[in-house]
Amino acid sequence: MANSFPQIRAAAIDGRAVNVYYRQRQIERLHDAITKASTEILKAIEGDYDHTPAEAATEMHLAMQALTSDYASLQPKQAHHDEYLIASGKNAGSNRRPVGVVYIEPCSKHTLFYSLENNLRTLSSLLREVLSSSLDSDTFAIASEPIQDKSLLESALIVRQTGNGQVPGLNLLSSPANSRTVAVVDRTAGIPLAARELAAATFAFGGRSPYAPDYIFVNEFVKRAFLQAVVAECAKLSGLPPAEKGSKPRQGMDDFVERLRQTDPQSRIVLQEQKMAVLDLFDRAKVPLTTKNEYPVMIVHGVRSLDDAIDLIGSTLSTSNHASLAAYHFGNPATGKYLSQFIDAEVSFVNHIPRELLVGPAFLPVVR
Repeated sequence: MANSFPQIRAAAIDGRAVNVYYRQRQIERLHDAITKASTEILKAIEGDYDHTPAEAATEMHLAMQALTSDYASLQPKQAHHDEYLIASGKNAGSNRRPVGVVYIEPCSKHTLFYSLENNLRTLSSLLREVLSSSLDSDTFAIASEPIQDKSLLESALIVRQTGNGQVPGLNLLSSPANSRTVAVVDRTAGIPLAARELAAATFAFGGRSPYAPDYIFVNEFVKRAFLQAVVAECAKLSGLPPAEKGSKPRQGMDDFVERLRQTDPQSRIVLQEQKMAVLDLFDRAKVPLTTKNEYPVMIVHGVRSLDDAIDLIGSTLSTSNHASLAAYHFGNPATGKYLSQFIDAEVSFVNHIPRELLVGPAFLPVVR
């Protein structure tokens, strides 16, 4: 695909998007287009992905909030002032060279507003239409297949949200989508709170978020109470207004649970329904605790102490050779401090899990 997207390259060369007013107009047009099609988008999210109306509304709200935030960050007066600093005989130390072309490889497993693949789903075709009709074709385009043009890939900033082929480079931002997310529930934790937060994070959005907890390590002293509280939370979640009509059996989830059971025959299925399951692992030596869990399955394993949890997570981290994507710690403040200090994770939260974290691709914090 030689000389692909020549109009995009030309716009990058002449600095079309450097103009702050141009960027404002593009955001305004996109905001208006999404608002106009919001009813159809919400229905498509519910129908294509079997999400509840509340989950679809959450995605829509966060998408619009992101547009509003980006728009608010554009300051025309400040941009004009900065542009003419040198002409005024002043130092322009904050001046930065624009990237030029950005090529995004979107993740489609959980981030519905990035699901632009060319398929028969209603949402994909609807979003392609909304984006293509509202944004300037000289500065935005959707590739129908992965770009192979070497000259474009070498000059562009590549944003890879798939987590595949993470090759370090100055022109690559790679999402750690395959890194696991862990949680620890200490005996000092408020069990109802821990169960509510972890159940919501595990089962929301079909369990596909990279920030859904893959493994939950619970102090043996409170594990029974925790599992009972989780079952109660699952009952509440099952009673929420669905997109239940037309729900399909989750064969992939059932197969995943069965594989875990075969690997660890002494494990116990605490709960298994059409859209969620809870599994209590017994033998940590038999189950690889590094595998990313992509299903609405809560995997619980008992630990003897905080240090036992830290050692277990640390020993399995050394195999994967990088930090956990996120860690959720439930316990008193001193416990939260201790776990956050000694469990290597890109981001840690104590006694809560931000719901907005569950929507969108995995990312690395700007400052660690």
